[in-house]
Amino acid sequence: MKWRICRRRFDPPPVTADEVAKARARTEKSVAKTRALDEEVRDIAARLRLQRTENHFGPMIWAALQGESDV
Repeated sequence: MKWRICRRRFDPPPVTADEVAKARARTEKSVAKTRALDEEVRDIAARLRLQRTENHFGPMIWAALQGESDV
């Protein structure tokens, strides 16, 4: 028994090469924006993490015990 290899005929792609190029350009721009914002977000997150580890109530309590009201 011989097997026949049937080649399936594919339709043309649903998008043109120009549309693909435009989509790739938009993607590259989006990636660049995301990477630029990523640095800013990391900086903000690091500062907030540092603030979380600091004791903010200690100086206020110490000032209250000393009788200072300007803190």
